[in-house]
Amino acid sequence: AAAAATASSSSSSSSAFPPSLRRLGNADAWTKVRGHLSTIPSVPLMRSGPTGCGKTVGVTCLLESMGLLPVILDSVEADDTEQLVVWIKRTRDSNSMLGKRAVVVDDVEGFTDKGRLALAGLIKDSTTGRAPLILIVNNARDPMWKRLGQIATIRLTRPSEHVCHEWFSQHHTWTTVDST
Repeated sequence: AAAAATASSSSSSSSAFPPSLRRLGNADAWTKVRGHLSTIPSVPLMRSGPTGCGKTVGVTCLLESMGLLPVILDSVEADDTEQLVVWIKRTRDSNSMLGKRAVVVDDVEGFTDKGRLALAGLIKDSTTGRAPLILIVNNARDPMWKRLGQIATIRLTRPSEHVCHEWFSQHHTWTTVDST
């Protein structure tokens, strides 16, 4: 009976995320992300995987399907570490007329050592009621992430070229630029 309940809950979770993510593959990983965000949203999460596997686009799509407004911050956007920390704290603590938010910190590898240490401090704060915090990295096995301590890490694998082409042809309009 317990196995049947687990299978039933797993299949309902996998159907809960956008079909475009299912087509890209990594359905188990996306189901885990959704489960994490649904059960313990204030506990930070790390998404990892190779360049081009859909980490940022997938997280954005998943958050929107869950009714969360993704606020995406990149290492190049903050003038300094203090500004970045303030942005993340304020965004996680604030409410918006546009709805609930989730903070996505993209390209974490682009942060300075000081920035990474500041992120490590923010990750330790999982106060209930805070908006989700998701870090996106290419390589979660990099020794620099040991500073983050225990953080839930869910890895994506690269989809096949055929799957990527099919997905992009269904979800994006290709345009050409006239160079004349």
